[in-house]
Amino acid sequence: MAISPLLEVMLFLAWTIVGMISGAIWSLLNKDRRNESFGPTILLAICGAVLGGLLFTLFGTTSWTVINIYNLLVPMAGAIIFLAAYNSIKQAY
Repeated sequence: MAISPLLEVMLFLAWTIVGMISGAIWSLLNKDRRNESFGPTILLAICGAVLGGLLFTLFGTTSWTVINIYNLLVPMAGAIIFLAAYNSIKQAY
């Protein structure tokens, strides 16, 4: 069963919103340690959330019919992992 185009758009928007929220929280929690602006953190979190959601769609399930909390935890984890990896690499170099 293929995913409808409307559901694909809704999933992408949900992943984007989850990435924005994750990036905002990450930026607020790490504000005292870094002097970075708010924008790059949000963009990195969105990229991580979309990448996590796409990878989960490709390898995790056959199809999604609704958006639920489980489908939103995966992009949040993707955003957090992406930001943590970025910050680790940035500190190393």
